[in-house]
Amino acid sequence: GSYHSLAVDDSGMVWSWGRNDFGQLGRDESHMNHENPAPILDFAFAVEVSAGVRHSLARLADGTVWAWGDNGHGQLGDGTNDTHDWPVQVPVIATAKKVVAGRWHSMAIVADGRLLTWGYNAYGQLGDGTTNDRNTPTWVGGLPPLRDVSGGFAHTLAVDSTGSMWVWGGGVYGQLGLGEDYFHNTPTPLPMPVPVSSVSAGDGHSLAVRWESTGLAWGDNVSGQLGDGTTTDRLTPQLIQDLASPVCLSGGFDHSAAVTVGGVAWTWGGNTYGQLGTGDNDARLLPTAVSNAGEASRVACGWNHTIGLDAISELHATGFNGYGQLGDGTTIDRNAPVPVPDFDDVIAIAAGYNHTLALRADGTVWAWGNNNSGQLGDGTWISSTTPVRVSGLSHVIAIAAGADHSIAVGVDGAVYAWGSNLYGQLGNGTTTDSNVPTPVSITSVVEVAGGFGFTLFRKADGTVWAAGRNADGELGNGTNVDSTVPVQVTGIERAVRIAAGLFHGMVRIADGSVLTWGSNSDGQLG
Repeated sequence: GSYHSLAVDDSGMVWSWGRNDFGQLGRDESHMNHENPAPILDFAFAVEVSAGVRHSLARLADGTVWAWGDNGHGQLGDGTNDTHDWPVQVPVIATAKKVVAGRWHSMAIVADGRLLTWGYNAYGQLGDGTTNDRNTPTWVGGLPPLRDVSGGFAHTLAVDSTGSMWVWGGGVYGQLGLGEDYFHNTPTPLPMPVPVSSVSAGDGHSLAVRWESTGLAWGDNVSGQLGDGTTTDRLTPQLIQDLASPVCLSGGFDHSAAVTVGGVAWTWGGNTYGQLGTGDNDARLLPTAVSNAGEASRVACGWNHTIGLDAISELHATGFNGYGQLGDGTTIDRNAPVPVPDFDDVIAIAAGYNHTLALRADGTVWAWGNNNSGQLGDGTWISSTTPVRVSGLSHVIAIAAGADHSIAVGVDGAVYAWGSNLYGQLGNGTTTDSNVPTPVSITSVVEVAGGFGFTLFRKADGTVWAAGRNADGELGNGTNVDSTVPVQVTGIERAVRIAAGLFHGMVRIADGSVLTWGSNSDGQLG
């Protein structure tokens, strides 16, 4: 998982270690992190496990599925949204042959090849034709019998019995491979020249092994995790360079790993925490062989760590270890594989005039610097030289800073804003400054940007909206009238990126073209 690890031993016992703030280790009710692997008591006969960001799944030999940990989106499938510290049985499923945990959603293939999904669904990743979360398993229609499935944050990949590939969910980075970046809430075929044998979904990128033993990758490539020698996002599958005969692939947050015929482990992409296991912290744009990993048979990527299973059933781990997820009895990051004996984390930043924001991996937002307009969001007007937590926010996936205001997007597409509101840039229908986050009157948002006194919002449907200052046409709606609630920027569809300058806005369209609006005092509109 992102910060915890699971393993099944030869007797069918499940072992767990790492972060446990939502009970995802299934070992006790303390919610304390554990650096050392230990078994889940009174729980046996497991044949497969899978870890999400804060929940865990297990398939037992009798075909039942069990789940524990975070259940905020119904990802445990028990009909509630209650967190569980111990395994609970997922109803309906009696003949499972594969279980997979995405970040906040879950999947199971049953004996006849049909697929059940449940949990988080804001981007249609459950494939049921809606964007509604489900806390019980729901059948996915329109699919032939499946052999494999994998899930990332917002997307799902599947391979049917003929080797044909199906994709659905969010496509903001092109991770669906369809040549676009929109979401699809029902399964969509992804044409492949050669049948696919297995798939893996990273956070924003996708990987596939073809029957003739070549590897493909597409989607987010900011750290080189596609292995094509570039850092360019790809909307369609690309051949992974210098990787011959892969037998399995796995994708993490911004890195990827593979095992090739002969038991060699390979890694590429981001390496901030040493997750590539190369003995340094340098990113790799092409696959690099990992030393000291033994004869590898399988590999799995967490958020920023990697675990390998060798030919003699021992585990090796490398990368970020702030919660003990490497299982080596320490919380020391490792940039080379270490054995698992005996058998906190910023993901985004934004800067305003004189304040800084950080989004942590746990979904909380922190801020420091100037606070004269409440832009730190901690309920005070006092500036801070050290990070303070923004009040009342969790499960945040994106942040942005305007000159003196701040914006955050939740996993459900809801938006919150705080700080200066002189022009209505907080989008809450007022012009009153706020030192705590306030909800914005808009939904289904995937990206935000902030300028001087205005805010831009990109929705999942490809439209762009704006609120706040409009003296220079920053809102792009054909007027110069400020707005305290979001208004649609006219003439924009299929937007894939937005950005805000001091008094102007920019958007990139799916066809690669760029549109600009607002002030052009320095030729900034191009």
